[in-house]
Amino acid sequence: MQERLSQLLANPDYNNLEQVKEIIMIRLNLKQYQQAKQFLATGKKNHISGSSQYLIFELLKKRVTDAELTDNGSKQ
Repeated sequence: MQERLSQLLANPDYNNLEQVKEIIMIRLNLKQYQQAKQFLATGKKNHISGSSQYLIFELLKKRVTDAELTDNGSKQ
């Protein structure tokens, strides 16, 4: 997973939503929540607020936050 993530991050295409989703899913599997949020924040800047791509970034951010909360809850 780490190797694939490195390949994707070498030249990320924030307009390729499949690539964005793959990066986020790998980050979630690696429990790299903060890095996932930072990646999404950077990508979201490239899209107009309210556009469908922008909304997808928002949904992915919620998914990251939910995964982080679930993971932190299970550790307690």
